[in-house]
Amino acid sequence: MAQTEDRLTYENYLKRSRHARMSNAQRAKIFAPYDALEGLFETMHAKETVSEPRRELSDSGAEELNDKLLGLRVGSRAAVTYYRTYESRGRPVSEYTEIRGIVNNIDELRRSVRIVDTDIPFDDIIDIRPP
Repeated sequence: MAQTEDRLTYENYLKRSRHARMSNAQRAKIFAPYDALEGLFETMHAKETVSEPRRELSDSGAEELNDKLLGLRVGSRAAVTYYRTYESRGRPVSEYTEIRGIVNNIDELRRSVRIVDTDIPFDDIIDIRPP
C-alpha cells in the first residue's frame, strides 16, 4: 500500500509541475560540451608548429649522398632522412623526417626511392645510412 501511495504522490507531483517533462534527448543537450572560445585550441596549436627551412647540401655533401644513392639496392634496409611538407590544421608544415625500412623500389626516371610505402624524391633526401 505504501508503494501505491508513493506512486500516487509522484504522479500528483508530475501533474502539478510547472514545467513539461523533458525527453532524454533534450536533457542531453543541456549537458553537451560547450566551447566558449571556439577555434582557440586550433590556433594555438598551429602557432606551435614551426616549419623548418630546407638545408642546402654542399658540393662534397651532394657527392657523398650520390654515392650512397648508388649503393642502395632493392630489398636492402636503410634509414633515410628527407625533407617533407604536409598540412597540419590548415597550415603547411615543413620538416626533416627519418624513415627506416626496406627499399622497395628505386625509380631513376622519376628520381625517387620507395621505402616501405613512402615515395621520396631524390632532391628531398639529405642523408642515407644503414638502420
